[in-house]
Amino acid sequence: MVSCQLAVIGAGSAGCGAALAASRLGIDTILVENYQRIGGTSTFAGVNCYEPVAGATGISRRIFQEMQRNDSAGVGIYRITRHCMIPDEAAHPFPGSEQRIDPAGRYEDTLRSHMEEQEFSRALRLRRGIIFEPELFCRTVEGLLAQSGCCRLRTGVAPAAVECRDGVLRRMVLTDGTLLEAARWIDCTGAVAAQCGCRMLFGQEASGRYGESGAPKFPEPVLNGVSQIFRIRPAADDAVEPLPAGIPAGCWWAAQFPMACITEYPNGDFNCNMLPTMSGLEFYAFEAGAVSAELKRRVYAFWHYLQTTFPEFRRFRLHHIFPRPGCRDGYRVLCRRMLTERDILGGLARQKRDEIIALCDHPLDFHGRGGGGRSGLLYGIPYHSLVPAGMKNLLAAGRMAGFSALAASSCRLSRTMLQLGEAAGTAAYLSLERREDFPELPPGVVRELLQDGGVEL
Repeated sequence: MVSCQLAVIGAGSAGCGAALAASRLGIDTILVENYQRIGGTSTFAGVNCYEPVAGATGISRRIFQEMQRNDSAGVGIYRITRHCMIPDEAAHPFPGSEQRIDPAGRYEDTLRSHMEEQEFSRALRLRRGIIFEPELFCRTVEGLLAQSGCCRLRTGVAPAAVECRDGVLRRMVLTDGTLLEAARWIDCTGAVAAQCGCRMLFGQEASGRYGESGAPKFPEPVLNGVSQIFRIRPAADDAVEPLPAGIPAGCWWAAQFPMACITEYPNGDFNCNMLPTMSGLEFYAFEAGAVSAELKRRVYAFWHYLQTTFPEFRRFRLHHIFPRPGCRDGYRVLCRRMLTERDILGGLARQKRDEIIALCDHPLDFHGRGGGGRSGLLYGIPYHSLVPAGMKNLLAAGRMAGFSALAASSCRLSRTMLQLGEAAGTAAYLSLERREDFPELPPGVVRELLQDGGVEL
């Protein structure tokens, strides 16, 4: 048997944030990850172009600074140079948005994106985000965890079974047979909460459930779209790469090809995100092996379309298709406090500030369905959106936390997930120190300790 004070399950953005926060505070922590490397979609799916988002301070800032220190050529600040929604660029067709490295960009520039809707064009020109080499992120976080001396990393294993009674998760059997015991748990996958019997949510809720004007009248099996991201590299000559055998030219899965978000790496490569590559519901309907093959087929068709329609792409070659897709939506956990569309549209001014443990200002953004771009107001995520209903020693941190489907379309960003992880790791420390279960822990004390650690709230 292996025991610890805190077990964090899942080493994506939220899991990394949770483990870093807890180990920095001196908690004996075990971080469990199904894959052999940590980082989640930032490592395996090409989701390494972080959008501007308010509140990405604390551990998010620390990771960025450490990446710069480790390899300044592996991380940069980008800005939007072309966008199909900027009116004065209409004479220069582009299949979405182009984002280039901005040598003068500062980290602070990536923290402010909220603008009024009527200022959308201006806001786009002012947006700054972060792009980094996936391996650099992984190496940096692993280094920070090692420096703490309080975190043990277990990769290549996942939860197989749990022992949970009366809202208390006591033990877990991992897929390698290890029996794991912990006083506090943070689930960053949703799998643990599901095995504990928590109520799981899937798809779009009806408008009446949370009073959301943008939701349908009746529940719908609609999920945010999935992206299969790929990387292109400059070439010495102009050429259109041939389509692999068996892949037709054209968009067979939709009326037309979607847009793309194309972002420059510091080394001159570009990260290409087709928005979306597949609808969320279609993705979950595929068998595991078949969905990967279909996503790659669509990437090849889309790349052929870019090269044959926009001559500038003939100076590039397809370099790499990331091994995992970027999933924006899936199962979510019913928590004590559900973040909803009303919170986002109302903004921080209408929320109770002492409950807030993370900030965001990204608009509602439901890829594959439309209706995006609403709001962009600064709002907060309450602490109890991380506390699963009926559980005492388990937190849910990540995009499967206590969000309605509409709310999740806004707060799902990677740096926001880092924030949620940091808040969860901080709450675990306080829960152990005060000997209080997670539901009884005052949100205000979590908020204060986060602020003491450099998180702007």
